[in-house]
Amino acid sequence: MYNVLTHKENMETRYVMSKGEALEMFPILKSDGLVGAVIYYDGDTTNESRINIALIMSAVKHSAVAASYCEVTKLDKDDNDKLNCAHVKDTLISDECDVRAQARSTC
Repeated sequence: MYNVLTHKENMETRYVMSKGEALEMFPILKSDGLVGAVIYYDGDTTNESRINIALIMSAVKHSAVAASYCEVTKLDKDDNDKLNCAHVKDTLISDECDVRAQARSTC
């Protein structure tokens, strides 16, 4: 989807690398749970908003929950120092909730 929306003709837009390649290129990465990485080349896009909306719609289609105008007020970690919960405040209506997820993304 990224390749289609960015309309890149003369630029490699992305490629996938194995766990070993990712650790070689980015030795600071934690190897536990790492299965690989995707490299995206940043370039001028025709419509960045369109890309963001497409990514959000795709995530929601696959059972993700999306939110906007929210602020993380606190992060909780487990005994292994792994993030397990974010306390989030909706800045429009001042409602608060806890968010737990297996995967996270920040845009």
